Amino acid sequence: MGNGMNKIVPGLYVGNFRDAKDEKQLTEYNITHIVSVHDNAKKIREDKEYLCIVASDSPEQDLVKFFPQVNKFIHRARLDGGSVLVHCLAGVSRSVTITAAYIMTVTNLGW
Repeated sequence: MGNGMNKIVPGLYVGNFRDAKDEKQLTEYNITHIVSVHDNAKKIREDKEYLCIVASDSPEQDLVKFFPQVNKFIHRARLDGGSVLVHCLAGVSRSVTITAAYIMTVTNLGW
């Protein structure tokens, strides 16, 4: 937490809320799209394309229902040559779950 974005595969990064506002990192990693996943997810930058998923950080939160929408958003961005940051507040739970689901989907890994 707080050490910057982590590259998962080309064009896909995981980070926290602070990373999503960090102009230096957004520019350095050529972030064009942002998936924001937290209780108060909303677009905070006009120069990026957003997918906002309102989801709490609790065991009861069902993230599975968001997988198809998020997977489509990430995949379209990457196929178009963009780079995506998936972030939640701390960058360790919701964002990682969403990112793992995408990787498992595009690589045909089993659930």
